[in-house]
Amino acid sequence: MLFKKDGPSAGIAITTCILSALNRVELRQDMAFTGEITILGEILPVGGVAKKIEGAYKSGIRKILCSKKKMKIV
Repeated sequence: MLFKKDGPSAGIAITTCILSALNRVELRQDMAFTGEITILGEILPVGGVAKKIEGAYKSGIRKILCSKKKMKIV
């Protein structure tokens, strides 16, 4: 059962950075990530995605990774 929660939304970004460092793979600098990730690797949706996308776009980001469930909203 999933519970709606407020709080962090950088789980995907942090996980991606850690895996990138461990595997010595450079990350693209023109991407943004938003969403939480479970211990099993499932990506969970977070709130405020439209505002996050708007902010990323204003910062020059053109590629954004987020939960499929939230893409319907955008």
